[in-house]
Amino acid sequence: MKRKRTKSRKPAKPAFAEYRIKLEKTGNKMSLIREYEQNEGVYDAADFEQYQEMYRTINAEKENLNIVLLNKTS
Repeated sequence: MKRKRTKSRKPAKPAFAEYRIKLEKTGNKMSLIREYEQNEGVYDAADFEQYQEMYRTINAEKENLNIVLLNKTS
């Protein structure tokens, strides 16, 4: 079955990693896909606060995510 991407957003894209949330619909099934990709590298200790802030942002996004589905009939 072919997947159709309906919504995608990037709440956080720091130099450390890339994080995406996608909502996909396949037939009558909805899938919420969270993707996290850690960038390889050695980072300066001075960047640690920014690294922690990235994780706080991702966790806040996860905790505050609300989805409302409406059944539209013709």
